[in-house]
Amino acid sequence: MKKATLIILIAFIVSSCGQARKQQAEIAIISEEEQSISVTPSIQFDWGKVIVLKNSTIEELKKKEKTNDKIIMNFLNKYAKLVDEFNEILFNYRSYDSLNNLLYKERQRNEQYNLDLKNEVETNGFRLIFPEGMLEITQNTDFIKSEILSLVDAVSKEFINLYCNEFDNVCCDDAAIIISKEELVNRIYKWGEFSKKVAKLEYKKYVEDEFYSNLYLLFYGVENTPAFHWGTDDYETKKYNSESIDLMNKIIEKNSTSRAAEEFKPFVELLKNENFEETEKVKNYLETVK
Repeated sequence: MKKATLIILIAFIVSSCGQARKQQAEIAIISEEEQSISVTPSIQFDWGKVIVLKNSTIEELKKKEKTNDKIIMNFLNKYAKLVDEFNEILFNYRSYDSLNNLLYKERQRNEQYNLDLKNEVETNGFRLIFPEGMLEITQNTDFIKSEILSLVDAVSKEFINLYCNEFDNVCCDDAAIIISKEELVNRIYKWGEFSKKVAKLEYKKYVEDEFYSNLYLLFYGVENTPAFHWGTDDYETKKYNSESIDLMNKIIEKNSTSRAAEEFKPFVELLKNENFEETEKVKNYLETVK
């Protein structure tokens, strides 16, 4: 029996309601034997919601009736909720598995109709990604920055760039840390220094969460890349990764008063006292970092 071929057909139905636009993507399954087309129920995303959100944010920034930090955090929080909303629609789509398998394979081959879908999603303020091989919608950092960076103060601009970097260079995938240890240490340093500038701003909570999240990744690791015996040089001894120790010591030496150094110093000292092994004392200490 010949294998059925999956073809993605993008049919966008546009209707106007104020500034909102609704677009519809339809997936058709074509059997080579029967030469018949069966169209599944469409996936409907109200792309106009994010356009309205972006436009209202720009208007607020221009009016200057609120501080930049309040406007930007309101925008990012609502934008994140839209990502969740659209992903719920996508994941509940009855032919999601077939669509995911098709696009993942075509993404590997870089075929044009997959690129068309990718471009359409990006045009409407989002991105398509495949974490652990599963199709997902995420934030589009170009969309976040465009028209906004030029309207905000220096601190807000720095925040947006740090925020976007976490999406442009995702730290983890498939229960593993996929950025370099140097990048991870640098993120901790940058978030730590930036935190000193936002003590009284709406950015504070997000910045603190990112600082400690990255710190925990460095100190503890994740399932497939644990901090202890992470890497061939330390795997047999089951000791803490030596490269991470070296990187932390560099920060301590060059930027001893930084927030990162203040966190690194007691941890490195504890590791030395415990022969760089994951003892009960180390485990108890790591619990305080979460």
